[in-house]
Formats: sequence, structure tokens, C-alpha cells
Amino acid sequence: MSLIGVCGLCLVLVFLVKVLEKQNGSFSVGLVVLGAGLVLAVSLGRILPILDELQALVQEDETLSQYLTVAMKGLGVCYLSGFASSICRDSGESSLSNSIELIAKITLVGMYLPLLLELLNNTVSWMGG
Repeated sequence: MSLIGVCGLCLVLVFLVKVLEKQNGSFSVGLVVLGAGLVLAVSLGRILPILDELQALVQEDETLSQYLTVAMKGLGVCYLSGFASSICRDSGESSLSNSIELIAKITLVGMYLPLLLELLNNTVSWMGG
């Protein structure tokens, strides 16, 4: 499905959600989740070939492979937490949405801290320290 098709589908779903929101709130939330899941599935279908190319590029360099692995995990954390947070916010649960965003930020800091420390150590050694 093309970007234009996904955007068009999302606009139709938003229209349906707004029409059905007052009559059946649960059904409208279900439509939002269905639409978000469809967009996520299309996104995953598009990113898998890109990941295959990146993996082919870094197979020769172990350090680059480690960095790419952490970056891809970080990207996954961002997408997953953004998806869950949006669903909570659309359902009127902003406190849960904020909690998801907070734990995602903490998770990212924990994931990238070893890389940051390695970068700082390398910088100090390059400077002759």
C-alpha cells in the first residue's frame, strides 16, 4: 500500500471514528487501534528490506554491527512506545500515555549509555588523556 493509500485510509477512519464516537465510543477506539495496526504492518513491510541492506553493509565490521543493533532496538522502542502512547491518549488516558513515554525514555537512556561511555573513552584516548 502506498503512502497516499495509507493516508487516505487514515482520513476515512478518522471520519468514521468522529461519526461513531458519540454513539459507540468502544467501537471508535477499536477502529483507531485497527487503523494504527494496519499502518504499523505496512511500515514493517517497508522497513524489512531496508534492514536487510543495512545488515549486508555491516557484516564485515563488528563494531558497526553493534552500533546498528542498538540503534535498531532504540528505533523499535520509539515506535512501540509511540504506538501504545497514542492509543492511550486517544482513549483519554493521558496519564498512562505519559507513563509509557517516561519508561521509553528511561529505556533508551539505559540502552545508549554504554555506547556513550565508549564514545567518551575513545574521545579521551584520542586527545591523549
